[in-house]
Amino acid sequence: MKRSINLILTLSLVFLVLACSGSEDESAKEVSDKQESPTTSFRKSNWGMTPEEVKATESAIPISDNENLVLYQETFLNMPAKMGYVFKDGKLIKGAYLFEERFENPDDYILSYEKVKNSVIIDLGPPSLDEIKWVDEDSSQLEASGSEVCEGKVVYRSEWVERDTLVTLLLEGANNKCRQGIVFQSKSNYLIENPENENFNESNPN
Repeated sequence: MKRSINLILTLSLVFLVLACSGSEDESAKEVSDKQESPTTSFRKSNWGMTPEEVKATESAIPISDNENLVLYQETFLNMPAKMGYVFKDGKLIKGAYLFEERFENPDDYILSYEKVKNSVIIDLGPPSLDEIKWVDEDSSQLEASGSEVCEGKVVYRSEWVERDTLVTLLLEGANNKCRQGIVFQSKSNYLIENPENENFNESNPN
């Protein structure tokens, strides 16, 4: 339970950083399906790289750049997104896409989530964790509507572990606004931030 709460808080913080940083640059560059597909580490970068090394792997100009976050306007599976590299002590520890597409019908967020999940499954196989988690833990409902997600009543989350990388797909909401994204993070950094999960590598040996 503690792991679940900590991960949701961590992802929410990453989403907040990405959402509040940068500008509304409309010059998003298209990337190929191969580049968009999840891989270990993040895009063309490896965990532990410096900001300078990471920026050298990208052809676009960052829309925001500081010692903790380098932010780009991007696409992921043909969806507009803010894409960020997160650093700690000058080393790359996380990368994330915050999807910017907005839907009039809240149920379309769930369809979009399933689209991304199915794409990741093609590359990484079935998720090690795939859950619909109600904030009210007494709830026995097995399904949720898009409206309930946007109201912050329920969180959709899928998780994969591939070699050195933990990949987490998240759909959550607050104040009737849904937000969804996918976060890649160094497995070793995850263990540093969550020392209570010392058996993580044993249960996820890949």
